[in-house]
Amino acid sequence: MKFFSANIFKLLLTLVCCSLMPSGFAFAATAQGYVHEVSGDVQAQQGAGKPVKLEKNQSLENNTTITTSANSTAVLKFIDGTVIALNQNTAFTIQKYDFNEKTPSSMTALFTMLRGGLRAITGSNSAKNRDGFKLATPNATIGIRGTEFLAQLVNPLYVQVVSGSVTLSNAAGVAVFAAGQTATVASATSLATTIPAVPAGTFGTLPSVPVPPAVPAPVPAAAGATGSGAAGTAGAAGSGAAGAAGAAVGGVSAATVGVAAAAAAAAAAAAGGSDSPAAPTATSTQ
Repeated sequence: MKFFSANIFKLLLTLVCCSLMPSGFAFAATAQGYVHEVSGDVQAQQGAGKPVKLEKNQSLENNTTITTSANSTAVLKFIDGTVIALNQNTAFTIQKYDFNEKTPSSMTALFTMLRGGLRAITGSNSAKNRDGFKLATPNATIGIRGTEFLAQLVNPLYVQVVSGSVTLSNAAGVAVFAAGQTATVASATSLATTIPAVPAGTFGTLPSVPVPPAVPAPVPAAAGATGSGAAGTAGAAGSGAAGAAGAAVGGVSAATVGVAAAAAAAAAAAAGGSDSPAAPTATSTQ
């Protein structure tokens, strides 16, 4: 009986912890970026985990890849104020983002764009460590100098500088471009060059995607609080792992009493002398 009770508590404790996180991810409390806005079909994958639908206000950890489908966009924001708007058909990875307001000069923002396009507006604190921001693409790595720019990878890579300046570096060397200039990089072995303008339609609707002010702001409450995460799903419909466990333990549904109350129900069921077999082992789907 003690073994059965202990197993129930382990299962319910796991579900309570998971219910506090956005669906599909095991995000830590140290997340420094989040989804400000999302439109259409946008997926996120942390490491080798399973891709899940990205939702507004969902926090973002390092080693997370965001992909947008056709006619889909996403706007990401980081606590130093940096804003990244992703164009349709884009694959963007947060390799490493680390910002400490007490030591802004040590900020690190390392991103990768394997395909598609984006608009980047760097936060005010990025000026204190200009070498800390890097956007790697197959053709060149983009560095910033207190900047807003657009980049579209259609082979070649096009970069349009709105404010500040950017560096484009690869095996061929480093080139610097200032506000109002447009550059192109044909390949990883070709030096970036200036062009009068990008071909019509290169950036699509990206310039018109609304973005928030590039000012420091904390990560908002997790998406689970809006009913889209594990807790919201269990509470609203009794579905998912938490809902199933609530119904299986003592006949009390997590949809009725919530995940925390389901843990209490589990204790009552075990104390009541149930001869049921041991609870199944919880398995991770991440």
